[in-house]
Amino acid sequence: MANQPGHLYIIQQGSSGSWSAIFPTPEARRDSNQIEAGRVYQVPDDMAFEFNDQPGQEKLFILLSREPISDLDGVIFGLRQQNRNAPASPVPATTEEASNRISDALIQIGRASCRERV
Repeated sequence: MANQPGHLYIIQQGSSGSWSAIFPTPEARRDSNQIEAGRVYQVPDDMAFEFNDQPGQEKLFILLSREPISDLDGVIFGLRQQNRNAPASPVPATTEEASNRISDALIQIGRASCRERV
């Protein structure tokens, strides 16, 4: 749930070091990542993100933009450069880090929901 309307993007850095946008998918309809303020969304809504068997650290970057991002590859390039220059802070300086945290109750609800889907 976001406190402002916008467009949601999820970018991942795999354990191999490769970067890719995983939401919205290239096949998704236009504006499928548009969200309203105050509404709860489950992302992805019709499938699940999967991790492969390759050991290592996976990183997810969750971006909310007030306007659609036309050059997502450019954003990924910027994140990659930022990550190389300042490994302790992968968030670009032009963004704000969310101050709210996910409560334990919400995590438990999410786990229950995942078990129901399996």
